[in-house]
Amino acid sequence: MGAVCLLGATTAAVAQGQFDAAGREILVVVSRQSAVQTLDNDTVADLFLGAISRFPDGRGAHVIDQSDRQDIKRRFYAQVADMSLQQLRSHQARLLFSGRATPPRQAENSSLVAELVTRDPTAIGYIEPAALDDRLRVVLRISP
Repeated sequence: MGAVCLLGATTAAVAQGQFDAAGREILVVVSRQSAVQTLDNDTVADLFLGAISRFPDGRGAHVIDQSDRQDIKRRFYAQVADMSLQQLRSHQARLLFSGRATPPRQAENSSLVAELVTRDPTAIGYIEPAALDDRLRVVLRISP
């Protein structure tokens, strides 16, 4: 009986939109025109943290990041690199100061990331599932 009540309360909360984006999957995507088929978590982390600038096949990669104002960015770096946004900013500042890398281009939201990635076969970004369309290929799924 208790499980039924809990399930009912959970279903009602979902229906009322009471769960935030923290429980949703994050999709790492490239253009369908890209030769990249799949990537592992470590490669994605290295690309977004500026440790590498090429895909495993040797082709250059253009990283498209989300705005700091988007919760998906916080979730992405926490799950992929085990970093807070404050740690990320510090890391990027060190890279910029050393001249080893520049911070990735930022887009305001998942829809804009998706649009930029579809236009560039060397681009990679991360989006919410709702922004996925048939012009994109998912190369990594990040589950909560």
